[in-house]
Amino acid sequence: MYIFEIKLKRTGEITLLPDSQKLFGFLMGKLKESYPDEKIGEFVESVERKESICMISNLFPTDYRPMPKSYILDKYKIGIYDKKMHEKIKNIEFIKREDLKKLINSTKNTTTNIDNINLNNYNYIKKEDTFIQKFKIESQVKELSGFPNIAYSIPIVKYKDNVGNIISDYSFLIKLEKGNILFDYMNNRDNLLNIDCHLGHKASYGYNTYVIKDIEFSKQKKDKKQKDILKYPKNEKFLNLGMLLPNLDKINIEKSYFELFTSHRKPFELSDGVNTFISFLNAGSVLSLKEKSEYTCMSKCISNDYNLMYDKAIVFGNSYLEILEV
Repeated sequence: MYIFEIKLKRTGEITLLPDSQKLFGFLMGKLKESYPDEKIGEFVESVERKESICMISNLFPTDYRPMPKSYILDKYKIGIYDKKMHEKIKNIEFIKREDLKKLINSTKNTTTNIDNINLNNYNYIKKEDTFIQKFKIESQVKELSGFPNIAYSIPIVKYKDNVGNIISDYSFLIKLEKGNILFDYMNNRDNLLNIDCHLGHKASYGYNTYVIKDIEFSKQKKDKKQKDILKYPKNEKFLNLGMLLPNLDKINIEKSYFELFTSHRKPFELSDGVNTFISFLNAGSVLSLKEKSEYTCMSKCISNDYNLMYDKAIVFGNSYLEILEV
């Protein structure tokens, strides 16, 4: 199993960080530059059938991880009556990877309580919502006098660390096996290095634009207690780093912590002509394996019956899962 970390530099304002579904679409679009549609379709089908392992994270600040808010609140027994601490944790979007390990490990200390936690000792990132006011001059657009100007706003998000610095460096992770076209494409750094990426709405106006600055490649190592690199014991916990479509039969729901996501896309699948609602799990969810098995079984992809342009299109739900170190 191999891990690619794609590192990007923000070059424009951000309206929304791209999720793993968006990034999967971006990568499939890049594959079209090197492979025919038939080859790409075969790969997409193999991902849906789990014949090819492909896990992708959301875009997030480099060296940070999504804050597992519900998990931390529960482990520290922080209720809504501890308003100050509850609100502070809820407002943290990302936490430095090594600081997350420290915070989780401190939950095992029976003498630790919320009065002894100083979050200022940790490196974290908050989201700041702003907007840019715009005007559309209808009389010039339509070339007819008398049309009133239209005022509208564009939502802008800024991610700031706990000392107020605006974040410009972002990454996303891809986990792949050898023997497929995406691995071969990613393994040639020149395919992506230093290219400009448009990863969101209004990219033509300069929003949601990035440049790929580096691609790091590593091989996933086995844990000492593992015989199979994919298999983990029952109740092992994983931090979700992307948009995950859950396979609930394989997840121990009672020992998991779900952060539900409400999609602006059509969140349905067709079953005998009936719309069925799909629940996505957002980054920061903590998933527990129901039984000893390959942890990739907790997510799935489904065919996208709404995409009329591509008959092999899928709703990508194989979010990147990382073992929660406790």
